[in-house]
This record gives sequence, C-alpha cells and structure tokens, in this order.
Amino acid sequence: MSASEFAGDFYKLFVGNRGFYVEHLFDIDEKKKKSSDKVASEAYFKDGEVTETLYERHLEGAKGLGICPINESNKCKFGVIDIDDYSANYSRLVDTIYEYSLPIFPFRTKSGGMHLYVFFKKEVAAKSVVESLESFCSYLGLKETFV
Repeated sequence: MSASEFAGDFYKLFVGNRGFYVEHLFDIDEKKKKSSDKVASEAYFKDGEVTETLYERHLEGAKGLGICPINESNKCKFGVIDIDDYSANYSRLVDTIYEYSLPIFPFRTKSGGMHLYVFFKKEVAAKSVVESLESFCSYLGLKETFV
C-alpha cells in the first residue's frame, strides 16, 4: 500500500488539535551517523489546518509531522512518551513492554530515539493521560514524557 492509502487511517488514529502542528525537516547527511547519535533536524511550528496530505508527506518521509494530542476540549485520544536517550537498550525496553502486555506501541523515530504510544477508545482528560504516561515511565524506568 502507498502512503496515500494509509494517510486517512493515520489522520483518524492520531487525533488531536487540528489547528496547528509541528513540521520536522531532517538533515539527510546526518542519517549516516552511528545509531547512538541523534539525527539533526529542524522543527517549525505551523499555524494551520492539519490535513491528510500532511500525514501522507510524513509517511513518505518528506517531512516529519508532530501533532498535539490535546484537543480543544482538553482531552486526548492518544498519548506519547518521548525517549531521547540515544544509547538506550531499546530491545530490552520493547521486550519488557511485550512481556508484561503493556498497552504501549513502540516506534523508532527518524532522529534515532523512540516514541511509546498509548491509544484510547474514547477521549480522556489530558491530565489523566499525563498521569498514566508518568506511571508507565516510572514502571519502565524512563525519565521523559509528554502529551
């Protein structure tokens, strides 16, 4: 399947504030660095509508897309833990997530880190999402979290 075929699914899954987003541009030459180094990127705040086309460009690798999970009602359908420790043992972390059947979906980032996503069937108060993510961080021995 092509990125355009998946874009609609991602648009529905990663629901948040649709009035702004962050665009990431990655330095291609920096991707040749060893895996313990962060890939260089520049991020820009964009005041504008989040569209399926932005998701398509993200899935194609043209530009990274950052969505604020907190919607206009101060609720979330997903939350994410951002791990910026580029020397971390991600294999062991993923094994722990699966071993204990935690409701977390791990993804490597283009910068070389990892995001751990938690999704909810219905909107949840942002404060509750932050508390849940902080609990997961504590359980997994992680330091960073954001919603």
